[in-house]
Amino acid sequence: MNLKIITFLVNFLLLAVIALSQTGMVATTVLAVTSPVTAPVSYFTYYIRGKLTYRLLNILPMPARGITVTAKNLSSNDIFTAKTGINGAYTLEVKQASASALYSVRPATPGAEQIKWIPEEIRKVISKDVTGFDFVGTSITSKTSQTLNKTSRK
Repeated sequence: MNLKIITFLVNFLLLAVIALSQTGMVATTVLAVTSPVTAPVSYFTYYIRGKLTYRLLNILPMPARGITVTAKNLSSNDIFTAKTGINGAYTLEVKQASASALYSVRPATPGAEQIKWIPEEIRKVISKDVTGFDFVGTSITSKTSQTLNKTSRK
């Protein structure tokens, strides 16, 4: 009878140790699963649309095609670019971590001394899709139309 009691106690202790070790493993796993996890970063995407034209001989309005337009997020210094199409229109897709951010939008100048954009820059807080970011180029020298035509053919 003593042998049966000893065998029972040994088996009971052995099962208790196994059960406790399994419970500890489950508790560790549950702890790992319920620990806080950081959410993925989401971005807000907005579109800035506008048109570039220049005045041929400072009289006739013509679309400025093939010109690079740059938008710079003044908070994060992220830069986004787009080129104007055949009709001078452009669409900039900007992505930002916050719902709104201040941007500086400006067209590139194919020759700094040949064309001046009016306005030179548009600064605006972007919190939705926007249109009307239009620029008009005026020629400073007679080479402006030649330079713009060369740029548009590339």
